[in-house]
Amino acid sequence: SRTVTVEGYCIDPAAREQLLASLGAIATLDGEDPAADLAVTFAGRTLTARARLSRAGTTLKNWGVGHFGWQVEWWCPDPYRYGPAQAASTGVPTDVGGLAFPLFTATSLLGFGGISTPGRITLTNAGTAPAWPILDITGPLGGFELIELSTGRRIRWDSDVPDGVHLSIDTRSGAVTYADQPGYDGSLTARQWWSIPPGGQRIAQLNPLGASSGSSNLTATWASTYW
Repeated sequence: SRTVTVEGYCIDPAAREQLLASLGAIATLDGEDPAADLAVTFAGRTLTARARLSRAGTTLKNWGVGHFGWQVEWWCPDPYRYGPAQAASTGVPTDVGGLAFPLFTATSLLGFGGISTPGRITLTNAGTAPAWPILDITGPLGGFELIELSTGRRIRWDSDVPDGVHLSIDTRSGAVTYADQPGYDGSLTARQWWSIPPGGQRIAQLNPLGASSGSSNLTATWASTYW
């Protein structure tokens, strides 16, 4: 975890007391409040972190007539900082191309059929720390295997995923939810986790182990991650 502290001072003789009251109203500690996103913009780049307010108040720095100092401190249980969310999707691999007979169409051009899809997505990380994607798989699938092509690492699920059912895999924690129900971590038969390296990319491929359809889908969500 990390602690983030911001301090400064206010100079406004006319509104000093009003600003003091406003600071006291917003900088209150409430143990029931969940952590929220703390966003910091610096040099045109905004990064966010999950944070909980841990300390806030005025300071004696620059204290005077119309002046007061202030300090706010947040506790971030996750040391990483994150850029904007990214997402990419693919269906299962399909092979629908190739020459079709008769070789020439009415316009005397060769017909090569439809365009095949490889069932792959590319995930890039512009940050300085590993990025761990969340992988969401939608049925119908008679089991599936997710392969990261550059490392060969595999995540495998051997059971059926019915039509429209979602299965979500958090690659950082190893948690698996099935139809929005947690606790299915042990149902994976291969757990070779992988992350997206700093300044690099990974390519993931969805391979069905049984029946699938055009609505079978893999969606990855992640963010460039920074220390």
